[in-house]
Amino acid sequence: MKFDQYKAEPYPIEAFPPQIRDAVEEVIKNSQAPDALVAMEFLSAMSACAQPVYDYLSPTGSKKPVSLNIMIIADSGERKTSVHTLVSKPLYEFEEFGTAQYQAELARYEAKLKVWETIDRGYLSQLRKQAENQAEQPGMELEADVDELLSLISRHHQLKPVKPRFRSYICQNTTERAFMDALEGDGEAITYMSDEGGILVKGGIFGFYERINKGWDGAAMLKMDRSNGVSIVARNPRVAVSALVQPSVFKDLNIKRGDGLRGSGHWARYLIGWPESTQGYRYTDTLEYEWLYLPEFHYKMKVLLAEDAERRKSSIANRRVLVFSAEAKSCLLELVNKTEDLIGPQGYYNDIKDAASKAVEIMSRLAALLHVFSGEEGEISLATLKCAVQLYNWHIREFKRIFAEQAVMTPAVKDAQVLEKYLWRAVWDKRYDDVPKNFVRTNGPLRTVERLDDAIEVLMRSGVIWIDKGRNNTTFINLNPDYFFKRPGR
Repeated sequence: MKFDQYKAEPYPIEAFPPQIRDAVEEVIKNSQAPDALVAMEFLSAMSACAQPVYDYLSPTGSKKPVSLNIMIIADSGERKTSVHTLVSKPLYEFEEFGTAQYQAELARYEAKLKVWETIDRGYLSQLRKQAENQAEQPGMELEADVDELLSLISRHHQLKPVKPRFRSYICQNTTERAFMDALEGDGEAITYMSDEGGILVKGGIFGFYERINKGWDGAAMLKMDRSNGVSIVARNPRVAVSALVQPSVFKDLNIKRGDGLRGSGHWARYLIGWPESTQGYRYTDTLEYEWLYLPEFHYKMKVLLAEDAERRKSSIANRRVLVFSAEAKSCLLELVNKTEDLIGPQGYYNDIKDAASKAVEIMSRLAALLHVFSGEEGEISLATLKCAVQLYNWHIREFKRIFAEQAVMTPAVKDAQVLEKYLWRAVWDKRYDDVPKNFVRTNGPLRTVERLDDAIEVLMRSGVIWIDKGRNNTTFINLNPDYFFKRPGR
């Protein structure tokens, strides 16, 4: 695993549907936190709210979760807590409301239980007297009122109050037993979520990652046998993990458990991001921020949370099932085959086959969430799937950047960084968005054709620039405004 890599690319914010993109851009603008950190916090919130309510139907006909595992790696000071608190606010408000509601139900239960126990003691006292009378007159048949008393006691035991159960959307410090307790029943859904991922790491969830893998996969049943012969059974559970961790915590976790986490496919089930820091570039001219789009996103979160609350109240275990359009299904088939090609000996995914094995499934989950939060009606469209693919491609490149054994900084990558800085300073900063290639070769930092061409190829693959022909067949390097507008330090 490589920890000191060349920097992350700008996050493809433009791939989000407008209803989501506007809110993401608003939070980025007001918080000035790294773009990927903000975008992934939105994905985390979407997953936590939608996974109890929705599944999607895969092209093979099986129902699959929409749950996403999110791992954001960021240093202290990157505004992890402020962004997390801002984006996930409805989730924590719903947790607080649920806690208050549970406390009220618990108080009512305890009052009812005291009344029930008082009546039960009365019945038992009467029964004791009858038994004493019977003992004084052996051989005497039970009186009719004794039969009636036994019948009353039996009916009374059926009326014993049931202790309410606290249901939580967000879990943090836990054990494997607590994990199973939280999912016991039918159709439960939880997200292990924290803006301080060290809490999750120290809390122990990575000690039973195999069981979490099964929950993420959408296992029909999870079971834990207890020592007293009673089993804890969770049917159709939904499980997700969302953590913002400091690099030191992430490194330490992988040093201690990396072989298991990678070998079991646990990391392959994550959207991972290690965005470039914005510290040192976060200047502002106001402390009064305008929020036009985030409240709309929050409203959609609240609608889903309320729908799940009603689903639980009505004891409905089944979720709504999203279906892909015919065009989207055809595209998914193409993606399966394309992924297989990329796993080949010379393929881009060859050294990250574990992540590639989950690629199409995670793309599908992303598409389902974008469909829900964009307000799209009917089937999941091809356009929405393509947006999901664009988002996922950023994350698979991050996975390769962080985990691949061959993900070292090659000379071409080093030259690409030098060239990108030159284009920013000498072209973009001068209010131009293109420049003749020969001008760059003559005046820029890379004077040999081979090095310049290799660096251009790296930047083109990353979407930083593109090449076209101008007058007199002159080759021009075009700067991607979406990248340079968002480039830290501009």
